[in-house]
Amino acid sequence: MSKKKSEKKQKKSSKTEKMSQQEIAAKTEEILIIKDDFVLVELTGRIKRSNRLIDVTDEEIARKEGVYDEKETYLPRLVIVGKGWVIQGVDKALEEMVVGVSKTVEIPPNEAFGIKEAKNIRTYSIREVQKHVQKGQKPRPGTQLVIEGRRGIILRISQGRVRVDFNHPLAGEAITYDVKVVKKLIDANEKIIELIKRRMPKIDADKFNITKEDNLITIELPKEVYFDQNLPIAKIGIASEIQEYIADIEAIKFVEIYGKELFKPKHDHSHNHKH
Repeated sequence: MSKKKSEKKQKKSSKTEKMSQQEIAAKTEEILIIKDDFVLVELTGRIKRSNRLIDVTDEEIARKEGVYDEKETYLPRLVIVGKGWVIQGVDKALEEMVVGVSKTVEIPPNEAFGIKEAKNIRTYSIREVQKHVQKGQKPRPGTQLVIEGRRGIILRISQGRVRVDFNHPLAGEAITYDVKVVKKLIDANEKIIELIKRRMPKIDADKFNITKEDNLITIELPKEVYFDQNLPIAKIGIASEIQEYIADIEAIKFVEIYGKELFKPKHDHSHNHKH
């Protein structure tokens, strides 16, 4: 083969290789996770020392390990990367992950639930503690309570004095997490739906009618949520997060339509009627 032909072939090969790298880069850019991305994540968290399950988004795993709770919703979790919606170690791991690829991360205590600190253990009189436990409940080691706005657990009681630990229950523990990003959200409407589901996880997303006009988002709420006692707090959370994380939104309007049919008593067909 002549030198000229060899050089020509080498140039062609180099060009093909260069194009291939550009294609890979473009593809990677689409699925690479960076700070501030909206992502749906599957999570399985365990205490490293004991392998005890502490966090799970998969219903099958929850049932298998005997921690299934019917009040919980087992679906991929919405996370805005870098915003502290998950523990620091998971937040850091999400950056530069790729959609569809699983990763196991070992998280030291300082990036998980903190280090156990002596300053977070306080002593109170039994009389003071009694004011903060549930009515009719007797303080004993293991009892959880809130004092001075802080949640703690009673360690021991001796001679009328009570030691209360305000460290996080998992403080000092190294944690392992299996993490998988199943989707990166791009569309603003998709992001809004997931922000709503975060506050109202039991309601089908299709039941929310969402419209946008200029800088106003209007959300028509389904009847299923009208009598939920947590609705006012949920609406505040949704409105706050949409305005904080979705660009160019200045106001949120919630629509609730209380038609007559909502208050009609349900007809009981179990009784015998004369027709």
